[in-house]
Amino acid sequence: HPKPVEDHPEEEGGRLGHAHPLRDVLPAEVAKERRRELEEKLKAGEIPAIVATGSLELGIDMGLVDLVCQVESPHGVARGLQRVGRAGHLYRAPSRGRLLPKTRGDLLEMAALARAMRHTEIADVRIPRGCLDILAQQIVAIVAGGEIRTDDLLRLVRRAYPFHDLPRDALQGVVRMLSEAGTAWDRVHDMLHPLPGGRRLAVISGGAIPDTGQYGVYTEAGERTGELDEEFVYEARVGETLVLGTNRWRILDITHDWVVVGPGEGPAKIPFWKGEAYRREVGLGRKVGELAGEIEARLDDPHLVAWLQAECALDRAAAENLVRYVGDQHERADLPTDRTLVIEGFPDEAGGSRLAVLTPYGRRFHLALRLAILARFREELGIQPDSLHGNSGILFRITQVPFDRAVQVIRAIRAEDVGGLVLKELANSPLFGLRFRENAGRTLLLPRDRPGRRTPLWLRRLTARDLLETARARPGFPIVTETYREILADFLPMGELRTWLRAVDHEEIQVAVRRGVVPSPFAASLLWEFQAAYLYQWDKPKPGPPAGLAEEELASFHGRDLAESLDLSVVERVERGLRGIGEGQARTAVELLAHLHRLADVTLDEVALVASPEARAALPDLLGAGTLVQLDLTGAEPPERIVPGEDAPLYRAAQAEVVRRHVGSRALARRSDLRRRYPFPEHEIESALDASPFVAVTWRGEKAWTRRETPERLRQLTGAEGVAAVLTQIQGITVPWALWDREILPTWVEGYRPVLVEELLRSGEFLWLGRPRLGKDLTVAFAGRDDLPWLAKAYPRPETNLHPNGEALVERLTARGASFLVEIAGDLGRPATRCAALL
Repeated sequence: HPKPVEDHPEEEGGRLGHAHPLRDVLPAEVAKERRRELEEKLKAGEIPAIVATGSLELGIDMGLVDLVCQVESPHGVARGLQRVGRAGHLYRAPSRGRLLPKTRGDLLEMAALARAMRHTEIADVRIPRGCLDILAQQIVAIVAGGEIRTDDLLRLVRRAYPFHDLPRDALQGVVRMLSEAGTAWDRVHDMLHPLPGGRRLAVISGGAIPDTGQYGVYTEAGERTGELDEEFVYEARVGETLVLGTNRWRILDITHDWVVVGPGEGPAKIPFWKGEAYRREVGLGRKVGELAGEIEARLDDPHLVAWLQAECALDRAAAENLVRYVGDQHERADLPTDRTLVIEGFPDEAGGSRLAVLTPYGRRFHLALRLAILARFREELGIQPDSLHGNSGILFRITQVPFDRAVQVIRAIRAEDVGGLVLKELANSPLFGLRFRENAGRTLLLPRDRPGRRTPLWLRRLTARDLLETARARPGFPIVTETYREILADFLPMGELRTWLRAVDHEEIQVAVRRGVVPSPFAASLLWEFQAAYLYQWDKPKPGPPAGLAEEELASFHGRDLAESLDLSVVERVERGLRGIGEGQARTAVELLAHLHRLADVTLDEVALVASPEARAALPDLLGAGTLVQLDLTGAEPPERIVPGEDAPLYRAAQAEVVRRHVGSRALARRSDLRRRYPFPEHEIESALDASPFVAVTWRGEKAWTRRETPERLRQLTGAEGVAAVLTQIQGITVPWALWDREILPTWVEGYRPVLVEELLRSGEFLWLGRPRLGKDLTVAFAGRDDLPWLAKAYPRPETNLHPNGEALVERLTARGASFLVEIAGDLGRPATRCAALL
């Protein structure tokens, strides 16, 4: 044990089984109960061997394990020692391990790994400092236990080492962010108060491990057997057979949260599991480079093979293979080592050029360098080449500039510039989106629905994307800051990259440039990874302008009155939600304070709209304590305003902030309404709203402002989103299609068109169930995809006497719902014309 997380342990179990009577396999997705059972069997000697992923690396103590076989490099010295250390776990007993490389590149790394393991050359441990996502979670939990002063809170969190030097400004930024989630901050008295639901939020959504959206797998008796990746489940169907561990299971049911299985047989699918593969540590990469350089220097030494056997614990065949590998690279090109950077170019089959940057320093090092190179390519050459990074280097496909010019740009990157270059590329990278989503979850800004209920990962991605768009419009948003900090300080080895670039600049590291006809042995492995990565890209275009509401659509709003295309009731509904009217009313004094921070101010009449009787009863005490104050805005209609005490100076010195807060809490804010509400100069109002996230539109014949995303939201509620809301409310009810199309949907949805239903069905969000009536008039019921399994049971298929081919077709449609003809033909294995005739 173990294997890399992205591989299938069953494959290795089959190979090793020829030498050992293998009985069981322990993959990463197995349930903890099954894992415990297998561990106990191994301890008791009931099974002589077990094949596992990294799941057996930690948390077990088996003194009777004789041997650990590590297939492929674990990419870290400490990780290698930890895994081999599972054997001989007794007092003074030696730990024995066998390292089994898969490729010649892996052989070189494992040789360096074995030498480092012998000398216990373990990389330094870095303790993350100032993690604002964890800080936010802890603040919500602390405040849920009772109100606290921010000074006391700061003293408390500074007692933990990761926050011992936390700046006050950072704490206040997090507290300000949390005023919308779980806590309320009274800035006048510098007190934090718990909001209703804060304790529940901390308990249900707390934790540091990111949600991966896995589906639990259970038998009909309720026994958990493992878990499955969300994408695999979406592609699976009831009745299919899959493999978990060494057992075959037939899918009996797929619900919102889990998959129900029973014993199965015959051909089966093997689930995929997208774990985060381990990456070569920079320290180990340095040792790989040192070993490669030593081998190159001794290629003519007749004792080289014997030296490798003794120094790196290689058997003779492995030592000879490693010498040949380094020798082949030496003959065809320069060898990348800890003292040599190799830049290699060679043509591809389509007439372009491939450019490889080869160093031994590992995947994370190369990711940072790749981002810097891409930023420089964009700045100086105006290109965005396809690229890939791996443990042995970076590969670019260059089609628009000469090879020599591209090399010149790469060599011009300096240590003092690399941080800014990486920063420019990070904001729109998948890495940033992934880390932001995970950090937002830990911050409790993406709360879970309820304990034990999974939230679809794709939905969390969309929610996180929307949150990121909002956060980017607020400079200094703590989770954006934390995401940059985590990537640049904890994930990417920026310090090592700067040190290496300085060494290149001072010629302490040599740069070897080669242009050939075929890739060298070291570059060939990168080429294979590149082909695998882009094999399924299809015709996907390169990233362009931001998606969403097109610029020309926004421009058209200036000349077209939104009142012509939007339902007034929808605008009013969105407005009530933004202002906290109705269900969103403030229920307590603390919630009222939080509301006013968001709304900027309210008139005396508006207090009754945004506050419950209980909250209004607390208003005199809040005014008496100075937490809230009443202002008289001369020239405003009406002049009396209630505002948070600490915000009163804004009405004299920072009027733009007042206007922005007010407009941010409205669906649409007309110019005339703003001028009546605030006695500020007109140019102050206009300039305050002349930047993101606000946009000017025409509403009821005059200029108005709104947040950039609001017109699209209003349009969706008027159209497709309105249709989805109606179908959700009355799903499962069968009605003739003509009645749906001519009466129900047009009555309930403003601007209804049949194409809106077609779009929902094409997206897969909704499915339909049809039943013919006399005269072949079709009655239709709609169902959300997640609700189809239980709704379908309400419409049992009537008994029919069909040909076997027809029966197979009906069973297929019953199981999967409405489908395209090509899907039916593929599932039944029959020509599409024959399936059409059967239909």
